[in-house]
Amino acid sequence: MKYASSRKNLVGLGLALVGVFLVLAHVIGPFWPLIVVGLYLVGAVLTPRKAPADLPPAFNPNDVRQVLDRQISSMAGRLPPEVMAKVLSIRQIILGILPQSGNLPPGSPELYILERTATDYLPTTLQLYLSLPGTYAAQHQVQDGKTPKQLLLDQLGLLEGKMNEVAEDVHRNDADRLLTNGRFLEERFGRSTLSLEPPA
Repeated sequence: MKYASSRKNLVGLGLALVGVFLVLAHVIGPFWPLIVVGLYLVGAVLTPRKAPADLPPAFNPNDVRQVLDRQISSMAGRLPPEVMAKVLSIRQIILGILPQSGNLPPGSPELYILERTATDYLPTTLQLYLSLPGTYAAQHQVQDGKTPKQLLLDQLGLLEGKMNEVAEDVHRNDADRLLTNGRFLEERFGRSTLSLEPPA
């Protein structure tokens, strides 16, 4: 079934149909079956295979940290103090997760959200705010009586809450691993008849 929808098969069938049309037009003589099969084989053999899709790069905590710090450094001094405090809080949560990120399975939703928040969601949110004139961002009411700065703080609060959820998932995973190890040790050594106490 996979080959039936492949480029090789489709090109081969296309050339074979050309051969059939030549038969119907009386261009090809009595050896037409061999010619039609030959055209199919030419198309199937000479058509290159489809290049495999590039796999996404593996999660690299150091890369995530560097991108995050570079983005935050580029905005230093341009954000209001309360906004910067929230940004640094999010950064601290992310940096606290990164050392344990290797305990999560590759491709897990937690790793994806962590990486996207550090390298895209957070910097994009801040850039959108910084694209506004300072006075407008601080004073103009745009939604439900809130200024762009207040909306930004709300959005940063959502990102902070999500990073706390990821951190909780990571720590719960670590705790589960510790409990599993404890059960293993209990089964391995808990009922041992060997005494570790020194003789009297």
